[in-house]
Amino acid sequence: MPDTKQARSLLVLVAQDIDALEIMMDSSRAAERVVGFHAQQAAEKAFKAWLALLDVSYPMTHNLSALFALLEDRVGSDAEPFRDLVTLTPFAVQFRYEVFDGAGSGLDLGALARLTIRLTDRVSTLLNQAETR
Repeated sequence: MPDTKQARSLLVLVAQDIDALEIMMDSSRAAERVVGFHAQQAAEKAFKAWLALLDVSYPMTHNLSALFALLEDRVGSDAEPFRDLVTLTPFAVQFRYEVFDGAGSGLDLGALARLTIRLTDRVSTLLNQAETR
């Protein structure tokens, strides 16, 4: 049975990270590592919300690859558009304590932030569908 209550709680937290992301994306002053942190946090919670809707137990981890693998095992190709979000994993801990050299990373944090927002929209739609059943 989908855990809609857990999914809804997580999406409330995701919305806060998305708000921060949107503010930072409009500012040239935002540090890339901070943008990456909020994108990672939003993606992590959105993956966990999706897993809760699938009634899948998930580990308390910041590792987006592990969460994505669980999701992919359950929904297959429906998860595929969000695969690139796993590259945000280092922002959860590593880049909170290290300098992030965005120029040499090859990451497009703006694109990853927008992808995180699309993931959130997808999970919100799934939650609304689950709640109306």
